[in-house]
Amino acid sequence: MSDIRVLSDNYRVQELDANNQTNRRNKNQHYSSGSHQKNHPARTTDQIKDTAIVMGIPMESITPEVLEAMTLILTEMDSIRWKLEASIRREEILASLLKENPMFSVCSYHAFQIHLADTIKYATAAEESSFLLFFKVLNCEDYWLQHGYDFEINFLKNIIEIIKKNIGNLNIMGSISNTEFGIIFNLYRESDVVEKMKIIRELLANNPFVLNDKSFQINTKWSLLEITASSNSLDVLREASDNARVELSNHFDNSIL
Repeated sequence: MSDIRVLSDNYRVQELDANNQTNRRNKNQHYSSGSHQKNHPARTTDQIKDTAIVMGIPMESITPEVLEAMTLILTEMDSIRWKLEASIRREEILASLLKENPMFSVCSYHAFQIHLADTIKYATAAEESSFLLFFKVLNCEDYWLQHGYDFEINFLKNIIEIIKKNIGNLNIMGSISNTEFGIIFNLYRESDVVEKMKIIRELLANNPFVLNDKSFQINTKWSLLEITASSNSLDVLREASDNARVELSNHFDNSIL
């Protein structure tokens, strides 16, 4: 299950690293989120003298040699401060990429895996049932070929909005790949999750995506998997995807016969 969103995240991380390498070669620039900016203007002689006085150095002791030394010290301090600010901004961007999908209002693949691992641990301790509800958007690729990237993104956002309104705030939804998503239902009976799945599928079927007064049907494939104490988060995602794929493949095979 190749995760295009994760690949996109990795590209952004590599871009940040490239910016960081460039900044090391060019001392007159530092990384600022989304752009390159010049460092703060160098301190004036008067500013350096004022700083020296604040530090307790008498005015008469500020000789040209002392002034030169203070200039070197304060310039280096400013450089370190700018680099620290850039590093903090970079860390904040990287942290946000790990938690949130940059395109949709759901967890990133990485964050969803963490939630799934935590659910497995809780299932082990509580001996209660939890479930992963997996779904794949099947006709997204066709729409992308016909209408392009912007249509694809808005089409998927519409699906996510419909689903999130009907799963409750306590149930975690995350992206698995570009067109695959998962929902974690903690401490649920299987029959309740099945009923919830039926409701969502009906909502999607009855609420097509509308653009310029034209309706576009939503075609999805679902699978439900119990999260057991012996599970592994990667294995759970893989099995849920495979179950949907095999069932869909069998359906196509039967329709041909």
